[in-house]
Amino acid sequence: MNVRAEEAVVRKEIVVQAPAERAFAVFVEQFDAIKPREHNLLAVDIAETVFEPRVGGHIYDRGGRQRVPLGARARLRAA
Repeated sequence: MNVRAEEAVVRKEIVVQAPAERAFAVFVEQFDAIKPREHNLLAVDIAETVFEPRVGGHIYDRGGRQRVPLGARARLRAA
């Protein structure tokens, strides 16, 4: 039996008065504080959410010895 899941795409744009590199750095460095802990795909509590600080970097939750990628990638587009 084949089941086809539709892929959901979420796009959100926020304009801030800062250089793109600074805005990206602040967002990445504070992402663990922003993402709610209840958004959890792990079998254990989340120890931290990691946002790899580079374009194309992965975002993943880490808890104990488990690590679950969130299926997201970092993209930066300068205005």
